[in-house]
Amino acid sequence: MISFFQPGIFDKLKKLKTLSVEKLPLYCDCQISYFISYLDSKRRSEGIAPHTTCSGGRLKDGDLSMHELIRDLDPSRLYCPTSYDLPEMRKCPDEPTCPAECSCKAATSDTIHMNCRDKRLQKVPKHGPENVVNLILEDNELTELRAREFTQYRRIQGLDLSKNKIETIDEKAFDGLVNLQKLYLYENQLTSIGPGTLNGLRGLQTIMMNSNKLKCLPADLLSDQRGSLIM
Repeated sequence: MISFFQPGIFDKLKKLKTLSVEKLPLYCDCQISYFISYLDSKRRSEGIAPHTTCSGGRLKDGDLSMHELIRDLDPSRLYCPTSYDLPEMRKCPDEPTCPAECSCKAATSDTIHMNCRDKRLQKVPKHGPENVVNLILEDNELTELRAREFTQYRRIQGLDLSKNKIETIDEKAFDGLVNLQKLYLYENQLTSIGPGTLNGLRGLQTIMMNSNKLKCLPADLLSDQRGSLIM
């Protein structure tokens, strides 16, 4: 959630007449100085955040009370920790980049293929781009898939986990992957799989689980699926 505005963000909006940010949790320390100055320059514009308040904050001489009108604050009184590097502090966080152990290439103008094949990975990379649609983790050293293992990658359509050493899969490992169409789990060490493991994966078209140690499948495992199964 937005808690401050980068300096200059509104400067080119010369014809801006309405700005409603009342519901944002704006924290009022020295990061908010630009926004105070901007509001001060727009005092005659009644539609420019007239009632925007602080959700919290700190002054040099004490805490700032909640619901203080931002446009009435004196920037010189706002607390700024000496440990802050102000130019860095004012930068928006960087978008997640491709993990160093993987390679990424464009799938479309706004989606990515992420290839982490044969990198001796023991865990699923957690900080990749959110717009990954194909994630290849083939031929690594994964031994388990924990609950919500792929939360970062909710747009995934293809997930290749083949040729690992996966022995256990938490029933919530694939939670949230509503776009998943292809799931490859072949050549692992699975001896069993929980009945709820594939719940919610209604878009799944292909599941490959051949060359595991599975002896049977739960009756409800495929209750949401409409696609093919290769064992």
